[in-house]
Amino acid sequence: PRIVDGKYDIGYPLDYKPVVIENLMESVQLLNAHAYYDEYQFSREDEVRPGTITEELLKSKRDTRSVFQDFSVGSATYIYHQNLRVALLTCAHVVDFADTLYHFYPSDNPQTAFLSGVSIKKRQTNRLVNVRHDADYELIAVDRENDIASMGGRLDEPPLLPLPVLRKPRGSAKELNWGNFVYMIGYPAGKKMITSGIISSPNRNAEHNFLVDGMFNRGF
Repeated sequence: PRIVDGKYDIGYPLDYKPVVIENLMESVQLLNAHAYYDEYQFSREDEVRPGTITEELLKSKRDTRSVFQDFSVGSATYIYHQNLRVALLTCAHVVDFADTLYHFYPSDNPQTAFLSGVSIKKRQTNRLVNVRHDADYELIAVDRENDIASMGGRLDEPPLLPLPVLRKPRGSAKELNWGNFVYMIGYPAGKKMITSGIISSPNRNAEHNFLVDGMFNRGF
């Protein structure tokens, strides 16, 4: 029998029940993020640089305006639900779209290059896939260095059942040891999957990074 000592386990936790894994899986959802941009075109003769763009200039280029969208798909975890309010945790690179994109004409000196166009984000939608009761989530906070983002939203109507919030205490990587058992859950290639592995090289640097032998694909 596993010793319940508050430490990470070495080997598969034999007293886990299927419902525990099912709850973990339900707390992780597929997230679609779309950013919509207005794009304006400039001729080289306009001699436009990033610091010279004004509202008047954009109005004068209204005939050249086009619309395009950028999108990203990733995993998001329910971390909060009360009444109609919901919060998610995801990776920053999934939802952190640039507000402005600059397009330059080729130049030997990038510092003096003129713009061929500019794309300005007008709106963004962040929604979960295959969820009956959902919201359009707004970005609350972003940590680009650690690639973490939190989002919040308000449901249109109360769900029939409480949302599967991840109700596990937050751990600490510095407490990991050789051979500790871990699960990895996510949507590699858009398919929901779970895999497992064991820890190697714990606390390999000042940030307490570690290695894991699981089949880690982009999206977990």
